[in-house]
Amino acid sequence: MIKSPYTESLALKKTIGQRIDLIVLKIQDYAVLTIFLATCFGGIIVVMYQCYLYLSEGFWTSISLLDLIFKYIDIGSELRYWAAHPTSWIGLHKILAYLPLSLTSIVGGYVFFFFADSYMTNRRDEVESKHRHQNLERERKIYQEMD
Repeated sequence: MIKSPYTESLALKKTIGQRIDLIVLKIQDYAVLTIFLATCFGGIIVVMYQCYLYLSEGFWTSISLLDLIFKYIDIGSELRYWAAHPTSWIGLHKILAYLPLSLTSIVGGYVFFFFADSYMTNRRDEVESKHRHQNLERERKIYQEMD
């Protein structure tokens, strides 16, 4: 098999490009897993904090999504005022006040993971298809040079 320097450099560039694609996919996989674990562990930490408060004070302190907005996140004054004294979007206020932060974090983590995993699976299939096409194209060029 006779190869020209041009063909060898073309093959090398495509191989490096394919390796970069695979590295990017791995980084995205790890990012999805990290976000999933962080949200789930965040929910577990909230439950542990609630248990600590219960053991030290003797009564259960519920922490809702609204508490997160009102007490723990430094956000705009209008949203903080709305969290304390709603004048509009009363239904949304009731939902946020009712939903426990721990359960929302854990369920939200699983929902995020489900959608991100299906996206990553589709992305992985696209990259593999692109690599197969590139490999076939590279082989075709090599065989054309041999003729």
